[in-house]
Amino acid sequence: MTDTAPTHSRLSPSHAFAWTECTASVAFKEANAHRLPKDTSSAASIEGTKAHTVCENMVREEPAPAYATPEMLRHGRAYADYVLAQRGPSPIAWGIEHRVRLFYYPQQRGTVDFFAHTPEGVFVTDYKYGFGEVTSEGNRQMASYARSIIEDSLDWDILPPETPVTMTIFQPRLPGDPQPWVISYGELVQFTEDNITPSARLILAEPAWPVGWDKAEPPPGSALKFAPSDATCKFCPAAAICSARHAYKNALIPELEDLLFGTADAPPQVISLERMVWLVNNRDILTDWLNSMQKHVDDLVNSGTKVPGRKVVLSKGAHRKWTDPQRAGELLMALGVPRDEIYSEEIATPAQAEKMFSDRTSDNAVALFKLITKPPGSPIVVPESDPRPEYAVSDGAVAMILDT
Repeated sequence: MTDTAPTHSRLSPSHAFAWTECTASVAFKEANAHRLPKDTSSAASIEGTKAHTVCENMVREEPAPAYATPEMLRHGRAYADYVLAQRGPSPIAWGIEHRVRLFYYPQQRGTVDFFAHTPEGVFVTDYKYGFGEVTSEGNRQMASYARSIIEDSLDWDILPPETPVTMTIFQPRLPGDPQPWVISYGELVQFTEDNITPSARLILAEPAWPVGWDKAEPPPGSALKFAPSDATCKFCPAAAICSARHAYKNALIPELEDLLFGTADAPPQVISLERMVWLVNNRDILTDWLNSMQKHVDDLVNSGTKVPGRKVVLSKGAHRKWTDPQRAGELLMALGVPRDEIYSEEIATPAQAEKMFSDRTSDNAVALFKLITKPPGSPIVVPESDPRPEYAVSDGAVAMILDT
């Protein structure tokens, strides 16, 4: 049977944290779809999609695509080894890049990167190729996928509540080993009933909002709520036009407009040192807000919308490069330039090297780690809440204040 469900669900598991907290965000985006830039794939998402395909081929023991980079191949191999170890020699069921009906929204589907049902329990693993750290424990995306795969593709009605369910975010570009979240199937059901199902029911029962609704509160009679925060707004495409988010930011810095522009009755005032420290320590509140607005405006311009005050131009271009590096080297030597001035060779950094192998206990690995040194840090100013010990500056010299 052909799968006609959309690739991206209206209540996508990957955005579960946002819509379970800010239940009004889905209806708001739909009411203002005409004001949002077109949904286009970023370079990072395209790279991630390619990396997923490499992983799938590795697990299926099929040839890697021609576009696979050495890094994709290396990380894909590590992922394949990891999930195949979870699958074991005698799985009851398993799958990769598996489309599954969402337990809280059966009319739509999500894609599970890997799952396996074995005598040891159920395993669900999600591959993330980006650099932003994502925690497995308490992850609502993972919980959504795990319960959905169990209840859509496994014999869940006879699965004992105490069956272990292991959920893992696999991020090969970050240091350290994956940290799985292991709970029982019964605990998984309780977690999803507490954190996912209620919000999904509210959103799905909500009538469509009036087109263009842009107030900081939902329409009268709505059961939904806005819950703007740095976490819920981070990937929301409507963050830049959301009045609730603007109100949230203004509440954090209520005097911002007066500080910058003054009022009709008074010019801008001098900011107290205490307030200046607060603003410096919390500058991300402002820069995050401005960055989201710039992205919104520039996405519109890049999609062809004429926006007064912004335009597209050609950059200065990349750095110059040789069309034929080998021939250029030969000609430089013919011109009398010494070889060591033409060619340079650099060893991989410790951070790069750590990602090139998985066995960190061998004699060679231990010997390699002993060759790593880290220069001491230099003095920087940070918020007082920073956990690092304080340094004191006296007579132009920096001295560490020892914690006695």
